[in-house]
Formats: sequence, C-alpha cells, structure tokens
Amino acid sequence: MEHGQLATCVAQRLRPQKPTLMKWTKATKHYRRTFLNVFFDEFRYFPTVYSFAISAQEPTIRASVPHFIDELMPSAVYRLIESPSGKYKISLGPFVRASTGEEITITLSEKRAEMCLFIGHFVLRMHRAMFDALNAERSERPGYVNWNFYGDKFHGPPDGDMDLMFQIV
Repeated sequence: MEHGQLATCVAQRLRPQKPTLMKWTKATKHYRRTFLNVFFDEFRYFPTVYSFAISAQEPTIRASVPHFIDELMPSAVYRLIESPSGKYKISLGPFVRASTGEEITITLSEKRAEMCLFIGHFVLRMHRAMFDALNAERSERPGYVNWNFYGDKFHGPPDGDMDLMFQIV
C-alpha cells in the first residue's frame, strides 16, 4: 500500500491536473527534469518503502540475455524464431497455466522478451541481496524476504504477452 501511496504523491506533484505517473518515453522535458527531486522529496515520508532502480542500454541488455536465461529459466523453453517478415520473435513455453491446467506457449517480440528478462533478473538480484543482508548474521535460522513488486506497466493489456512472460519468469 505504501508504494502506491508514494506513487500517488509523486504523481500529484508532477501532474496535479492529471495525477498519474507517465511512461518515461512519453514524459515532457519538465517532467523528466523534476522527477528525481520530487521522488526523493516524497520518498522521505515513506520509511517502509524501498526503491531499487536500474538503467541499461539495449546492447548491454542484449549481450546479457544468455546469462538472464541461465538464471531465470530452463534454456529449452526460450526459443528464437524467425517470422516470415524476417524479424525475430521469442517462443516461450510450453507452460501449464495453474488456474486452468491449460498448456500455453507465448510468442513475443525479441525486444520485449529481452526487456522482460532484464527486469526479471534485476528483481531476482535485489531479492537475493535483501535475503543475504537479512541473514548475514543468522545463517542457522534464516529469515525470509516477502515483498510486493510495484513495477511499471508492461506494454499492452494486462495478461498481454509481456505481462504473462514476466509472471512466468
């Protein structure tokens, strides 16, 4: 709840006329210039909120894909396929949807898949780091890290290809 409240406070200060956060690619220059100052100014009122952020350029993400796959999933379920137009897509699966028992395979653009792996790997690394920090002095009885993930909305509708891939990852 606190993450949502922080996001609302930041959005209200950045865009009082329409208090919602914007996708960075659609943000105005003013929004981009003031975002960090507003974020950190509001952040101090939310002592139970932790914020982790990362940024990387596309070539770096692409070069890291094999590592992400090794860390996140069996490589056999991640397949590069060439579409009739000559562009590459990723086929991911098959998986069994727990709620229905249905077997599904997801197909999405290579760029979306790479971004999803990048974000998933970042979340995994942060979770491991928090677990290690929490248990640094109590390895005989480890505690667990349980947190909610408040991330940016993926491209497309809820349960779209990238959203489903992230849920699987």
